[in-house]
Amino acid sequence: MPSPPLLLPPLRFSTTDTGIYRGSYPHPSNLPFLRRQKLKTIISLTPKPLETYLSTEPSDQDQAQKDDPHHIAGKNAQITTWCRDHGITLIHLPVEAGKTKKELGLSTTTARSAVNLLLDLTNHPIYIHCLNGCEITGLVIACLRKVQGWSLPSAMHEYGRYALAAGAHTSFLEGFDVGVVRGDGARSEAERDGVKDVEIVITKKEVDIKE
Repeated sequence: MPSPPLLLPPLRFSTTDTGIYRGSYPHPSNLPFLRRQKLKTIISLTPKPLETYLSTEPSDQDQAQKDDPHHIAGKNAQITTWCRDHGITLIHLPVEAGKTKKELGLSTTTARSAVNLLLDLTNHPIYIHCLNGCEITGLVIACLRKVQGWSLPSAMHEYGRYALAAGAHTSFLEGFDVGVVRGDGARSEAERDGVKDVEIVITKKEVDIKE
């Protein structure tokens, strides 16, 4: 009888809310764990699409699992193929890599797009990640908390559990306008025509990032 797959969560993985998970970009060895979450959607807040960051060489964990029939990832594993095989919509929201703490790399437009996706229950269960699961993901979750009615200190306190808060991070959250965020997933025809700078892999999805 084959042994069950090792369930290794991505770095800084945690549950944000019912049906919403956060963390860093997943390695091939994390895919069996993510499969257990029965995800419908993965949001990548990264400069390049998620599969770009997956190693083409197996990690020690992958090597240890090479004879496991349940093991999903191999030397040439591609996240897009895995998502397609499991019916997961992979959405890439491009985020620039900031060189300093003042250069966040995250725009309010992208943050709003991500929050709208998180609030749309048809996307749940959903996993959102950046490169390290800290600043960018943390800011988006802080914006989500602001929409949910959390106070600024409470949202930033949660943020501080994953990353060191700087003045630029607090200012970003203060300036985030919850009035332009909707949780019903509705999109007007004009908004659909204005969609840009979003890469949808596998399943085409309408995303509101219009200024």
